[in-house]
Amino acid sequence: GLYVNQGAEKVVFATVAVSLRPQPKIEMYFENTSDVNRIELGVIIKSALNNDQVNKIASSISGMTAIPWDYVTFLAEGHTVGFQTGVNEKFNFGILTNKLKVLPEVKLPEYRESNTTFLWVVPISSRERAEMIESGVEGVLAKLDDIGEEIFSLNREEVV
Repeated sequence: GLYVNQGAEKVVFATVAVSLRPQPKIEMYFENTSDVNRIELGVIIKSALNNDQVNKIASSISGMTAIPWDYVTFLAEGHTVGFQTGVNEKFNFGILTNKLKVLPEVKLPEYRESNTTFLWVVPISSRERAEMIESGVEGVLAKLDDIGEEIFSLNREEVV
């Protein structure tokens, strides 16, 4: 499921029950799989959105949740995904993270002896993604951290 809350200044999206199924292939990359095998995703957009834009973002998030099982892989901190918003095509990717100071901390209960990681999808541009691929995610994440709440705006300046 997908929770959507349209406030006066921000729209919040959050997946519900993706974590019921553990992600595949985690055991090939992590020793302690119970820390990373279950996820939920969220997005915060600082903008007034019309119904078409809300539906496009909701569809994009729903598509992300299928990636682990459709492609027999997993999603984790620092991964990037395609992200279509229908608002500004400059930011057509998202970085999965919960490491930025401005992001709300979401604590979810343990399920079947596994923790559930809540990852925020922060919209990024193709240039920002290319910088992450070339130099690692840490530098761009630090720059995103520096701009604070602007990370929620689809009209922000790129940080690279």
